[in-house]
Amino acid sequence: MAKCEFARSCYTEAKTWITRAAELLQDKDKSIGDETDRAELLAEVAVLQPKYTSYVYV
Repeated sequence: MAKCEFARSCYTEAKTWITRAAELLQDKDKSIGDETDRAELLAEVAVLQPKYTSYVYV
């Protein structure tokens, strides 16, 4: 049971970081490189967010 709870806490933390990254990437006032970088990173976040959300809430 402890291993499951530990894994869940890791996924929860990862989901928090991914959500924060998405917020920063969607803020056009933040400089992160060129717009190609932003688009690629947002696409990666779009794949990761649902995956980690399902790990946390299943």
